[in-house]
Amino acid sequence: MKTKYSSSISMVLVAIIALVFGVIIVLMVIDQAWLGVGVMVFTGLFLGQMFFNTSYTLEGSDLHIKCGLLYNRTIEVASIRKISKSDSILASPAASFDRISIAFNKFDEVLISPKEKHQLITALLAINPNIAVEKQLLA
Repeated sequence: MKTKYSSSISMVLVAIIALVFGVIIVLMVIDQAWLGVGVMVFTGLFLGQMFFNTSYTLEGSDLHIKCGLLYNRTIEVASIRKISKSDSILASPAASFDRISIAFNKFDEVLISPKEKHQLITALLAINPNIAVEKQLLA
């Protein structure tokens, strides 16, 4: 069975990025730096598709993480050791600051931000009941 979980999108994060890009583009238009405007618009569109094309799919015993066109990762649910809340602002396939950390294999970790955290965690536990989960995530 295949279940897809959408990423939560932080409108604050979107607003900050849009504001920064908007100010830079306006300044470049004033200076008539058209190449720079083109680069900024292209970069903004690229970031936008990453925000709106981030998802987490549970298929069989694998968790597929997709973020835009470039990031695709598959994690065996059996290799997941721990799930915890994360306040990290590191770059990750998460379009929100409301993130969870998935520790897998021996030293690997990925930050994700599914809208339906509880449902995803419950589904992962159904496959691998040995995953250690912070109690606050199960409430």
